[in-house]
Amino acid sequence: MHVTVRFFGIVGDIADRKTQDLELQDGATVAELLTTLSAESAGFAKIAKQVRAVAGGENVTRDHVLSPDSEVVLVRAIGGGTE
Repeated sequence: MHVTVRFFGIVGDIADRKTQDLELQDGATVAELLTTLSAESAGFAKIAKQVRAVAGGENVTRDHVLSPDSEVVLVRAIGGGTE
């Protein structure tokens, strides 16, 4: 299945790209997407554990199953703050 990945901010800087089209097996998860990207790019592999995925306008977990023609935005996870 076809998936478009958009790398946002520092994730794109480290991966040295802003977008990438990928072909994944049907039923692939976000985790499998990240594994594929890490295998293709040593730069991305360095930051893969620090990214959050957004699909369909919502934050999704790594076990989220992607749909054909999904667009996945990868952003660096940010922590901190107070209530």
